[in-house]
Amino acid sequence: MTEVADRVTVFRPMKTDDLDTVMAIERGIYAHPWTRGNFSDSLDAGYYCWIAESGSEIVGYGVVRQCQEGWKVGPLFAENVGDAETILRGLLTKVPEGTFFLDTPGTNQAAVDLAVSLGLKPMFETARMYRGPAPEIDTAKVFGITTFELG
Repeated sequence: MTEVADRVTVFRPMKTDDLDTVMAIERGIYAHPWTRGNFSDSLDAGYYCWIAESGSEIVGYGVVRQCQEGWKVGPLFAENVGDAETILRGLLTKVPEGTFFLDTPGTNQAAVDLAVSLGLKPMFETARMYRGPAPEIDTAKVFGITTFELG
């Protein structure tokens, strides 16, 4: 068996003690990540902020919060699609039945495929446009963007 096949991923609530690691992951993905304050405020507000952990390593995290209509998932970051699915399914157990939204980056086909496999349907598409060169963003680990402005 491979190391990946042998590992056990635990899904648990995010804690303030996790924020240094979460911020390191955020900074590794985005030039303008969610801030420590965004995560801290989310925890304080009672949003469902969860971690996927393998051993002592955080391999993903996600947040789900109530919005004007339904629930919004994002950010949703994971090392791989399996961890992303674990986090997403776990987050969805925390919200009542009804509408939820997940905005996936179109450049991450695994994220799009995961959303479709869970019965989500596209509602609209957007085009990301930049003035000047586009920032280097590795969307392979981004399964749900936070907002169009930040993610």
